[in-house]
Amino acid sequence: MKGARQNVEDLESQDVQLSDSKWVHEVETNVRRGFIKKTFGLLTAQLIITFGICIAIGANETSQKFVTENQWPFWVCFALALGSMIGFICAPKEKVNKHPTNLICLLFITVFFGCWMGVISAQYYLRSVYICIGITCGITFGLILFAWQTTYDLTGKGMYLFAGLWTLLLIGILMPFQNFNESWSIVFTSLFALIFALYIVYDTQLIIGGSKRSRQFSIDDYVYASLILYIDIINMFLIVLGGGKSRD
Repeated sequence: MKGARQNVEDLESQDVQLSDSKWVHEVETNVRRGFIKKTFGLLTAQLIITFGICIAIGANETSQKFVTENQWPFWVCFALALGSMIGFICAPKEKVNKHPTNLICLLFITVFFGCWMGVISAQYYLRSVYICIGITCGITFGLILFAWQTTYDLTGKGMYLFAGLWTLLLIGILMPFQNFNESWSIVFTSLFALIFALYIVYDTQLIIGGSKRSRQFSIDDYVYASLILYIDIINMFLIVLGGGKSRD
């Protein structure tokens, strides 16, 4: 789900003048704060829309019954969500990364992901969904605070995080063909949660920036920044939700 991080630049490889630079750590403090506020403001709106859709589908008996008795809503929503996200990330930056096109694209992506997650959440009791939303928000808030305060730079460790995520994905694909016991499943899920927790810290540091960060976003990439952190959080939510009480 991480996709290509094409909007994050290695500061050490940039041959630009400071006066012309648009990287987060090289702009004025008020501009940097504005970038961070816009990014986290969009992220908050995305989470409200997404979790709102999850609760709406789960709370309505008709919609809940429909999506649990039919498989096609899951696959349609999944295809729309993944396709729209990949299309937005891979599209020419000069075409999609301008106002209001970028916000419209972000809205559609968020709604598609919200519907997909709503279909998944409908498989669980609404009480479990509420609890999992609360746990996810608590975990995310704590990790963002940690990323903000720590002096340890995780932005130079992106390739290791990707390697860990790719390894777990391959193991997850092969797991149905192996006779793994419940203890192994718990360990596997815990490792997935750890990877996405580290990704939340990693992407938060890319957003916050700073002269000591190895990598960070461009000041104009607030929509991309919001989307990438949003993907981390909903992956964490799905992991937490997997431990909830299913309706089956």
